[in-house]
Amino acid sequence: MTGRPAPPREGHRGRVLIVDDDAVLCDIMGAMARDAGFETRATYSGAEFRRAVPGFRPDHIVLDLAIPDEDGLELMRYLAGLRCEARIAVVSSQPELMIGQAVRFGRSRGLNVAGALRKPFRRADFLALF
Repeated sequence: MTGRPAPPREGHRGRVLIVDDDAVLCDIMGAMARDAGFETRATYSGAEFRRAVPGFRPDHIVLDLAIPDEDGLELMRYLAGLRCEARIAVVSSQPELMIGQAVRFGRSRGLNVAGALRKPFRRADFLALF
């Protein structure tokens, strides 16, 4: 896989891949992105996320920091190894300090981390990261 996202399909603003173990929140974020014109795919574990990245080729990634089988930093290392160019939004219920450290960690590895949101967040704030 190259790090470049695939060209958006006709009628879509791009592809959003979401990884969050909270299925309800994952589905809500997917619906918000779809309503804004994005093609979306939800994953609920690190393993599922790793399988989805190469074929889906996202333009945007929504990355929860705390998922049961892998943490967000491990997934950022994986994405950096792929030379992923997708725009990454970090979402978490972790303390602000930890979220900020995760953003700096991703950027230090050359990832395009757009920013972060602490759960719960507003729709407008979520969509502003795309």
